[in-house]
Amino acid sequence: MVEKKVNKAWMPIAIVLMLLCAVTVLHDLGETPTIVEKEVIKEIIKEVNVSVPMVPEAPTVSEIIGYLIDELFLSVGLDEETYSDREVITLFDGKVKFDGDSYDAEETITLTDGIILMANENDYEGNVYMTILEEAVEYTMTFENDLNTSLIDEEDTLEFNFLGESYEVSDWNNDLGEYEVTLNKGIEQKVNLGECVVVDGKSVCLTDIGADGDEVYMCVDGEDNCKDIDEEKSRTINGIEIYVDSIFNSFAHVIMGEDVEVTIEHEDEYEEDSAFEYVITKSSIGIKLVEEHSEVDLDGDEEFQAFAKDSGLCLPNQYVCVLFNGMSEEDTEEYNLELDEKSSVKYVRVDGNFESGTSDYDRIYVNVLDYKVFDRDFDEITGTIELGDTDSKLITNVTGLFFEDFNVNYALDESNIGTGDEDYLTDFGVLVINPEDSVEDNEFNIFVPEKQLEGSISLI
Repeated sequence: MVEKKVNKAWMPIAIVLMLLCAVTVLHDLGETPTIVEKEVIKEIIKEVNVSVPMVPEAPTVSEIIGYLIDELFLSVGLDEETYSDREVITLFDGKVKFDGDSYDAEETITLTDGIILMANENDYEGNVYMTILEEAVEYTMTFENDLNTSLIDEEDTLEFNFLGESYEVSDWNNDLGEYEVTLNKGIEQKVNLGECVVVDGKSVCLTDIGADGDEVYMCVDGEDNCKDIDEEKSRTINGIEIYVDSIFNSFAHVIMGEDVEVTIEHEDEYEEDSAFEYVITKSSIGIKLVEEHSEVDLDGDEEFQAFAKDSGLCLPNQYVCVLFNGMSEEDTEEYNLELDEKSSVKYVRVDGNFESGTSDYDRIYVNVLDYKVFDRDFDEITGTIELGDTDSKLITNVTGLFFEDFNVNYALDESNIGTGDEDYLTDFGVLVINPEDSVEDNEFNIFVPEKQLEGSISLI
């Protein structure tokens, strides 16, 4: 009997694809994945990322769950773009119901040119960070214009998910050109009779259901903190506001949090000390970033810092994150520059790999008076001089020596990158070690990448 061997290498991928099919069905039905569902997706992706083998043409994690934005260059802002569920699967694009009718609704996230990869700000130490300026990130839930938000009231509410939380709006008001909404916000949960759930660190228990099924008896952190709550009403118990949406024989649907019913005005802070504020119009509600993330504080005192590799900015509830993946890892050529003198003629001696025509060199001399280049034997090199295995060329002229966008004069006491005491990475990707010491010692140590460095970010 021949034993059949099952190739399990594809099983993790199959699991993820099945999961994505389920999420896609939710989209088709007009449902948004909740925060919990989104976190489950991320956790499964983590596990798959560890176990998926390197199989040719196998889908990558970024292809499955994230959207890659690549070919980003240092000091150049991101092209402004708006992304939807076509790029980020957890964003919603479907229908909401209001007053018996269905209306189109869509979640989007917009990124602007205020997202910039930078390398040489204070305390960057030659490392690359993703900086995000104010208003560079905006999340929006938009409803079609036929949905008349002015008709929303306590009898005809509008329900939708916002950043993964359940919102039920009972008023959408235009107050002298500034919009405000009144809503129940929070995560709706089914709580069984006798069950306890944790909300904001406190234990909330459904202790009893009234005989007529029109009220519940709930406790928060002990039997000393209990109250009756009628259906479609809210009460605050021990700092937790509880709104009872519906009651059944053995369970109830409730919305719970520190503030369940709130009125939000345009440009209100999303929550205390948040980096986001609300943006409300006639047919949309969203948030935008209002805190700049550009500084690096090695002591950790700066609340809103720039983002190093493998870190990023998340919307509240980690609903969508902008992750900095880092820069491309290119092979480099190392060059050491110092002053030299031969037969009373002054040169800049450069040690490193060079190519010109069919000849290779590991040291050249540049005459500081006529800028001509010579090999070790002081035979002139007249052709184009390439920098080892890179795509770059050495340029010499009256100004000095050029290694792509790094320029240094022939005295080796002045360059175009200043005299900072931290390693400097040019926009092309040339790394200059400690410019301050280099100028003082008239010696430079630099690394030139094989090609210009590129970065990437992901929306996940």
